[in-house]
Amino acid sequence: MQFSENQYPAFLRDGDVIKNAFCALQARLKTAFPENVFRHFVVPPRASKPVWQKIIAPDQSIALGWSGWKPEVRPARVFRGDLVFQVYGIVRHQRPEDLYFGTSQLRGVGTMGLFTIMAGFLHGYHVEGAGTAILSATDLPEGLADWIEEDCAIAAFTLTISNVSLDDDRMRAQMDDFLRLSETWTVNSDEQPPAILNVRGD
Repeated sequence: MQFSENQYPAFLRDGDVIKNAFCALQARLKTAFPENVFRHFVVPPRASKPVWQKIIAPDQSIALGWSGWKPEVRPARVFRGDLVFQVYGIVRHQRPEDLYFGTSQLRGVGTMGLFTIMAGFLHGYHVEGAGTAILSATDLPEGLADWIEEDCAIAAFTLTISNVSLDDDRMRAQMDDFLRLSETWTVNSDEQPPAILNVRGD
């Protein structure tokens, strides 16, 4: 059985609530950390050392990545789970105390300022169609410490949106097309015209 491209629901193909939440958080981060002060990046699923070097190259940058959609213990009929996103804030200063405290300006913020801005702007932020973003973990990761410069600091944040399911309204809006499936087959090596199968039986 082969389905045509226009019969496949776009909301499933494009990521539905995952994509919507990612874009909403990305926009919120650009409000909290304006683009005229911070460079913004998307972290790929498997970031190499050269990618990280590009992300940490600016004096101040913010990077967003998606970690997964962790299912509930018993998702039952409708899949539900926690959307988890990772955010990294990078700052550079010559003095160690400035890496913590900053220089009393947004252009020159320290890691402590990154944490408080994240808590103020992102924790409790309502993502339309998904739920409320919770700042569930914060850290100054050690993993990259063996090759980053001493004047660079990375603050890591985990944002979680709990109990998320697919967008029911969007699903219903496209379900009629999805439930009418096109099937092609061959008889004696001759391809037959496609048949439309109404899987609902009405």
